[in-house]
Amino acid sequence: MLSVSYFSYPDNEMYHLNRCNRISQDMPFVINCAGITATNEEYITHNERSRDDWYLLYVTAGTLWVRRHGTDYGYTSGTFIFFPPGCKYYYYHKPGDVIECFWIHYSGSDAEKAIKQYEFKVFPDINSINHDNAINSRYNNIFSTFVRNDKFRDRELSILFDRLLLSLAKRSVSVQKAKSLLSKSISFINENYNTDIYVPDLADMENLSLSRYNTLFRQITGMSPSNYIKQLRLNTACELLTSTDLAINVIGKSVGYPNQYFFSKMFRDNIGLTPTEYRQKR
Repeated sequence: MLSVSYFSYPDNEMYHLNRCNRISQDMPFVINCAGITATNEEYITHNERSRDDWYLLYVTAGTLWVRRHGTDYGYTSGTFIFFPPGCKYYYYHKPGDVIECFWIHYSGSDAEKAIKQYEFKVFPDINSINHDNAINSRYNNIFSTFVRNDKFRDRELSILFDRLLLSLAKRSVSVQKAKSLLSKSISFINENYNTDIYVPDLADMENLSLSRYNTLFRQITGMSPSNYIKQLRLNTACELLTSTDLAINVIGKSVGYPNQYFFSKMFRDNIGLTPTEYRQKR
C-alpha cells in the first residue's frame, strides 16, 4: 500500500484522521493536509468523530465504495466528493483492483463560497468528471509545494487549490453537456436496469454509431455502458439487502438477475461477500 501525506504544521492529535484539523480565514484557501493513497489491498476509512474543515476526495483509479444513507455505492475514476465540516464518513476498497485516491483537507475564507460558485455538489451527493492526467498534475503541483516548504508555501497552496477547483468545475460542466446528448438512453437505463438492455439499442436511441456512443458514455460515467448497468444493479441490490427482508432470489430477479446462482456469483465477485454475508454484516 502506498500512502503519502503532507501536513501544514506539527500536530499531536492521536486520532490520525483528524490531524491538522484547523479553521482559518487568513487566505481564500488554507490547506491543512493532503496526500495520495494507492493499493490493491483492502482498506477502510471510517471517521466517526468528523472534522472541522472541508475534505475533498478524488478517485483516479479503481472502485471506491462509499456509504450513503446507510447503503454502499461503488464509484470509479473521475468521482470527487466534498465532505463538509462536521460530516462523518465511511468508505472502503475491496482487495483485487488497484485503487488510487487524492485527498485534501482545507478551510479558508472562500471554502464554502467556492462550492456555490463552482456549482459543486456536497456529500451525500457526488460529483464526477472524465478523468485525465491534467488533474493529476494539479495535485502533484500541490504536493511539490508542500515539499519545497518555502515562505510563500501557504499562499501558493491557496492559488494552486483554486486552480484545481476551477479545473474540476470546467470538466464537470463538460460532463453535464455531454450527458444531455445521452439523456434518453441514460434515463432508459436508470428506469429499466432490471431488464435485458443491449448497447446497440441504446446507441440507436441517441442516433449515434456504436463506437461514438461507447466513447461518449465512458467520457460521462468513467465506465462502459455494460459496467454502468452492472454497477447500478449491484448498488440497488446492496440497498435492498440492507433495507428489506426480501429473499435473495427475489432481490436478484428485481435487479435483473433471475438466476440466483449467477446473481450470488456476480455479487461476490464484485462486492467481496455473498448476498447473505453482506446482509448479515450490515
